[in-house]
Amino acid sequence: MSFSADTIRDVLVLDIETEQISSEMFLRQKHKRDVFGCLPKPRVCVTYDTRTSGYHVYMPSDFDELYKTVRDRDVLSFNGRRFDLPVILQYLGLPQQVLDSKDNHFDLLEEIRKTTGASYSLDALALHNLGKHKHTDGRKMEGMDIEALTEACQSDVEQTYALAQMFIQGQLKYPARGRRTYPDYGDDVEDYCGVKINADQMGQWMKKNKKRAVLTEAIANGHKYNETDKLESLDNFLAEQTGRSYTETVELNAPADDPNAQPYREALLSLDFDGRCSLLSNILIGLGVLLPIDMTDMTDGQYSDMMNENGFL
Repeated sequence: MSFSADTIRDVLVLDIETEQISSEMFLRQKHKRDVFGCLPKPRVCVTYDTRTSGYHVYMPSDFDELYKTVRDRDVLSFNGRRFDLPVILQYLGLPQQVLDSKDNHFDLLEEIRKTTGASYSLDALALHNLGKHKHTDGRKMEGMDIEALTEACQSDVEQTYALAQMFIQGQLKYPARGRRTYPDYGDDVEDYCGVKINADQMGQWMKKNKKRAVLTEAIANGHKYNETDKLESLDNFLAEQTGRSYTETVELNAPADDPNAQPYREALLSLDFDGRCSLLSNILIGLGVLLPIDMTDMTDGQYSDMMNENGFL
């Protein structure tokens, strides 16, 4: 179904906030084309009905009612086809196929990908077009009570609807995309959020954190190094920090003696250096490794927070 300025006047705008995604769940999602069954549990859903100009809050106990409403209405979301709707179905124990054929779902992120060939976070689009960030970045939501979480969720709904209107009118503007690699560490380095990283601080940090620094350098200037050396730097760092190499980590999640795990295991072991770092991005960031934002699932705001926590801003 093609949405227009007319049809968007009668839609249900939807957003869901969930529990945090565990490292294991993150690993499974990254290498399962069908992520159904790997999704986190919902905490709250907020909808905006353009018919009534009213908001409705659904707790997980209300999801039967939410499902019936979503099934019968035109829906507007941001990445809802791959996340929000599957979260609802998984929670209710319904097969994903029941909404696969739903053609009255306008997923703004999907439409942007079709138009530009690129993905953008809600935070980046809101800042670029509406002049303000998302209400709260994802990492800060875990500790929020349900009232504060509902407020943040409603704000996401408001921004999604505003951006969708701009998209349909051809007025949506897109942030500049970042570079794939950093330049050499000699002058101030501009990261993918347009923030300056002090080169002296970078040098001091590298001296104190040798294996971490070697891995960061391999990621930042990967075009300089061969694949074998880069893979070795990843293994050395993981072994130092977690006690297991990448292969040993794969063995933990997809044992060689489990026939059902073989496709997953083969997919993990076939990844190149960039693929492995992207797969482990949440874990590497948690261990203090600086990653390009296009290797992560982080928003620009989350990335800036991470840079600040590591002392580069």
